[in-house]
Amino acid sequence: MIGFSFNGVLFIANAASNNLNHATQATLFNFAKALFGTIPLVYLFAQWFGAAGVLAGELAGAAVWGTIALAVVFWQIRQLEREHTCVSCTEPEVAEAMASLSAHPNVSWAVPM
Repeated sequence: MIGFSFNGVLFIANAASNNLNHATQATLFNFAKALFGTIPLVYLFAQWFGAAGVLAGELAGAAVWGTIALAVVFWQIRQLEREHTCVSCTEPEVAEAMASLSAHPNVSWAVPM
């Protein structure tokens, strides 16, 4: 079921947040999903649709908070890219080094397994 993939999206966003040194943010997204996403939506959907609404409410909460968490992580990555762009890549030494790397056709940059 495609709805459960949003739980995976939230897990990926949590892992990215942890690796970006925002562990508290990852915890808050999980807490928000449980408190604001799951509980109210499960209650409302159960009132409207019965037992099927319970599952639908959980999936709706995962979709909302998974999407929000992933959007925040992508925003943080863009901020990091803006802060750490290579301004010296136009330097002549860098251009020479890049040209010398591409001039060696026998060099394989693949990582051996």
